[in-house]
Amino acid sequence: MSSIIVTGGSGFLATEFVRSFKKKNIYLISRKKLKKNKNFKNIVCDLTNKSKTINIIQKINPKEIYHFAWSGIPIFNKKNLMVNKTISKNLIAGLNKTNCKKIIISGTGAEYGDIKKVCYEYSKPSKKISELGRQKNLIRKLFFEKLNKDIVVVWARIFYVYGKNQRDGSLLNELIKAKKNKRYIHLKKPFLSNDFIYIKDVISGILKLKKIKKSKIINISSSKSTSNLTFVKTFEKVNNISLVKKSQEKKFKNTKFGFNRRLKNLGWKQKYNLEKGLSEVCRQLNKQ
Repeated sequence: MSSIIVTGGSGFLATEFVRSFKKKNIYLISRKKLKKNKNFKNIVCDLTNKSKTINIIQKINPKEIYHFAWSGIPIFNKKNLMVNKTISKNLIAGLNKTNCKKIIISGTGAEYGDIKKVCYEYSKPSKKISELGRQKNLIRKLFFEKLNKDIVVVWARIFYVYGKNQRDGSLLNELIKAKKNKRYIHLKKPFLSNDFIYIKDVISGILKLKKIKKSKIINISSSKSTSNLTFVKTFEKVNNISLVKKSQEKKFKNTKFGFNRRLKNLGWKQKYNLEKGLSEVCRQLNKQ
């Protein structure tokens, strides 16, 4: 049976991925030991350790690898960039010595920078770009240039993913805390737009990438631009509460979203609109 490696073992994406990917022979790599789970075999490894990383990859000799690890979130400084470059180079060195056929890597919509329009996979980034977007662009070039050409590289630009177990500091987690503490929140950027997409739609999109036979970039997005305020208002509607004062309401012009036709051409369909996704998150939280 062909083996599959998944990196970023304790992260948001990897946790949901192994829960949804019903196949055996998954090796989930993490820096710390994870709880035993029938869905995967856990391997503890610091991917900055070159010899250990190469040894593990050669021993498993995976057919596919899903690379979700990203060190330092939410701090995107020079030090963490060097860590992620080291991890990338070690993975590349290991995979180039195996019979691996494909690597699927999590990118981000931030790679496009501050574009106020539709983001196509071939769109050039704007001059104004976040540090995360800049770093992801640098790492992407490493994989496309340094991996053996017979290894298919699929770079998945995931837009603003949300869901249960999202990291602290995210808009969703701030709303959950406000609801629990029964307080109003202050939105610093209520009319900033994002292409919000639910974690389960992201995972179903990632699973469709198995069909790709040539290296390319794919957008995993809802193809809809939504303001932070609209996100909050939808959360309020789902929970029948009020978290933002009326004075913050204002007309909003849709801008920046990911064009996802390449993903749809693989047979992907979005199942969760914003209201349905937030409703599911709240049901999950109520069961805890």
